[in-house]
Amino acid sequence: MRQRRIIVITGTPGTGKTTLADKLSKKLKGSVVVNVNELVSRKRLFTGYAEDDAMIVKMHALSKAISAELKKNAKKDVILEGHLLCDMKIKGAVVFVLREHLHVLMKRLRRRGYPLRKLKDDIVSEATDYCGIKAMENYSTVFEFMCGKGSETLKRVIGTLEGKKLRKFKSIDMLSELEVLMGKPEWRAP
Repeated sequence: MRQRRIIVITGTPGTGKTTLADKLSKKLKGSVVVNVNELVSRKRLFTGYAEDDAMIVKMHALSKAISAELKKNAKKDVILEGHLLCDMKIKGAVVFVLREHLHVLMKRLRRRGYPLRKLKDDIVSEATDYCGIKAMENYSTVFEFMCGKGSETLKRVIGTLEGKKLRKFKSIDMLSELEVLMGKPEWRAP
């Protein structure tokens, strides 16, 4: 019998983490998905809201809540999904950092109604690969994928979990994308 897997899906908001986690859970029969944002809300693991309406999360309390979820599901594969996971350390986790082109990300976040300040913060975080860098600091097994087509990302994640060597994507210069985006009127538009 194989050992259960702890799979972390992280990345900037809007990169497709929730969609991927849901699709992956359907492929990994019997697995459990833990959406970190829902966990924070359900257990009230925050102290208030920042100026950009983002929750101020009690990270230590969140870490304990995640540990409890892992214990509760000790015999199942657990898929943890959320942007805060890059800032945590979860022993034995395989981490997938999702990336997305900035113009696509901006459209997604606008559709979600993000305030301009929060949208800009998330775009800059993506351009500078905040989640990827933090994940590399906190975990030993980290894979970073450019999202693109969701079905392709799912195949790559499953292949990686099965130990297949996959062709790596060509690195994308997100800072050049940020420079272009900052020159457009929608960067300043309300």
